[in-house]
Amino acid sequence: QSKQDNPFSLLYGYFLATVSDRLEIVPGMEFQVAYEEATKLSPPARIALVDRPVNVTVARMWAGLSGWDKLRLCWSIIRDTLQLPSSEEVSELVES
Repeated sequence: QSKQDNPFSLLYGYFLATVSDRLEIVPGMEFQVAYEEATKLSPPARIALVDRPVNVTVARMWAGLSGWDKLRLCWSIIRDTLQLPSSEEVSELVES
C-alpha cells in the first residue's frame, strides 16, 4: 500500500465524486473559470500554475495526524457525504 492509498485518500476521492455527482459541479472548475476570465482581460493577465498535486498535500496532511485525528476525519467525511444536500436544496439556499 502506497502513501497515496491511505483511508483518507480513498474517502476523499469518494466524497469528491459524490459531491460532483449530487450537486452537479466539477471539482476544480473554479480554476478553469479563473483562467478564462484572466484571458479576457486587456492586456491578458499572466497565469502561473503553482498548485502542487493533491496527492502530495493529502499524504503530508495524513502523516501529520494522530491516530485519533485520522479516525475523526474519516468519520466526518462519511457523515458529511451522507448528509449532502441535493442540487435543488443548494440552489434554494443560494437564491434566498
